[in-house]
Amino acid sequence: MKKKVPERRGDRTRLDSFKKEMIQLKSTGDVCREVLRFLSEAMNSTRAGIYLWNETIGSFALWPPQEGAEASFPLIDPFLIHIASHPEVYLRDDFQQEANQAIRGEALRFFALTNARMILPLVINESLVGVVFLDPPGSFDIGQSELSLIEEVRSLAVMALSNSILYARLEGILGHLEEKVKERTQELESTQTQLVQSEKMASLGIMVAGIAHEINTPSGVIQAGTENIEKNLSFLLKNLDRLRNQPEPIRAPADQILQALETLLAANDSAPVRDLFRKKKELTQKLEGEGIASARELASLFTENGLEANQAMLDNLKLVFASRTPESDFFFEFLTQASNAARNLKNLRNAIRSIVRIVKALKSYSHLDAGGFVESDVHDSLENTLVLMGSVLKHQVQIDRDFQELPRIQCNPDELAQVWTNLIQNASQAMKDMASPHIIVRTRMDDLWGRPAVRVSLSDNGPGIAPDVLRRIWDPFFTTKDQGEGTGLGLSIVRNIIQKHQGKIDVETEPGQGATFHVILPLTPGQPELTPATIYKFAHRDKE
Repeated sequence: MKKKVPERRGDRTRLDSFKKEMIQLKSTGDVCREVLRFLSEAMNSTRAGIYLWNETIGSFALWPPQEGAEASFPLIDPFLIHIASHPEVYLRDDFQQEANQAIRGEALRFFALTNARMILPLVINESLVGVVFLDPPGSFDIGQSELSLIEEVRSLAVMALSNSILYARLEGILGHLEEKVKERTQELESTQTQLVQSEKMASLGIMVAGIAHEINTPSGVIQAGTENIEKNLSFLLKNLDRLRNQPEPIRAPADQILQALETLLAANDSAPVRDLFRKKKELTQKLEGEGIASARELASLFTENGLEANQAMLDNLKLVFASRTPESDFFFEFLTQASNAARNLKNLRNAIRSIVRIVKALKSYSHLDAGGFVESDVHDSLENTLVLMGSVLKHQVQIDRDFQELPRIQCNPDELAQVWTNLIQNASQAMKDMASPHIIVRTRMDDLWGRPAVRVSLSDNGPGIAPDVLRRIWDPFFTTKDQGEGTGLGLSIVRNIIQKHQGKIDVETEPGQGATFHVILPLTPGQPELTPATIYKFAHRDKE
């Protein structure tokens, strides 16, 4: 691709028109149609398509359907995982010289299945929203003007697609709520349950991108780890007899290598190696001062496996690698392969733990409960919510815990999870333009109207709540969020849930100093039946 196509004067005018189209709220299909039309014209492409996440089939599906391109790709497709973390403009010819053989193979496979020359990932918050493919002419080359144009179009496309997807979900939620309200206007408790569940599903919709990324990352680690372990084990098995059958003069060094291998496999993988570069440099200098021929390699092996404090093992191996010989080179290669295998096994264990943690929290959070009270630990409900919210907010908001030991309480854990979700979402959205947003979740024992209770407090360092807004935050459908970001039901539902638990919620806030929401729940709700009249009574006890 040698010939560069110059920027046409009409590109800027067409881009301005495209911006006006994208800032309008459109259906997902209309957004895709506009994006593909603009890019096809700008890149002189005769073919174009976009892969979007399809919840029904659990894959990225092609839009519009067309011959000559794969119909769908799974969530854990290796190339999709790669481009989600590296959102760039990809050309097929660029991968012919790619040094990483695995990436090159997966990339060329993807280009072949799509029959495309250009791939453009659409990524938001490190999660893949869609993948555009184009087939510009063979003489086309990406210059700075074309690259700037593509990046601007990509940013607009991600924004418009995100808005259309969220709006479609909101329309579905509101339609569902309207239907239920019409059917059950006389059944207050049933209507309350439907509102809670609908808002809960809206929260899950917001979390989907973050959760998908959280599972994608360890999945990629597992795939890469299994491939590496296969190579490591192949080398070790081929050379194990050679190590064991060393002649007597070098039998002792071979035994030291086998002992080192046992130490590597038994090493604790819970503590990360900190200050890796500094420790590697210090150990290298120390070994070089002692005249060790392979000082740098030995220092890297120890520090990268977290064994720099194992002095006994280091002293034994220093004798093995004191001089550079064919035998010592073989011993070092064997030990390196063994350490890589051990490290890959630890990475696999950690990746599997991450997936199990996310799936467990998601299963607990999305459980459709009819509303029964059970004895439960408040910390379990909080932790499940924080795991899922952390998937979305980990790159935006720092969340810290300050938990004290609490007794179990009679509650509905699923409804309480909705309380924590709404409060954390509200806090994070209030701090979205801040440099260092921070949320602290605290738990304490407390007293509520003469009865033992637990207190959960969520504090943020945001701008606080203005007095005129504070008076209305509990009103249904009142919201200060931008259109499409909230229904205004969140805090109203939160208060109703707390009242159903015969608890209390209040807020402390100062302009410019953040806000703290306090939720106080009795260990055991009182005996009276929770009728609308009872709920009203408990809702107004704090005002008496």
